[in-house]
Amino acid sequence: MVKCWQQAHESIADIPLLDGWGEKHRLFVKWKHMEAKAAAYYYHVLILDESNTEKSQRAAVAALQSAEESLRESRAVCEAFHSASPCRVDGEHEMVLPLQEREPCK
Repeated sequence: MVKCWQQAHESIADIPLLDGWGEKHRLFVKWKHMEAKAAAYYYHVLILDESNTEKSQRAAVAALQSAEESLRESRAVCEAFHSASPCRVDGEHEMVLPLQEREPCK
């Protein structure tokens, strides 16, 4: 998943999206890329944690820190995505939802 979202993140810059949705699309791809990185680091931690060597334990701690950092960045991009205009289109009218009515970032 990380590789797929990385390729999408790199490729979307080449696509001219001038209709106001371009930034929203870029933020979505970045959000999902960071989310996939956080998951990959987390699963790497689980694999490393099965080993009983000190080297593996140190690597697991480092991977867990990377997972937490990726998750923090993912949440920040999620918030930027949800607050970017246009927020929601209903027919021809743009509706901006209050923050408490938006889907929470996971």
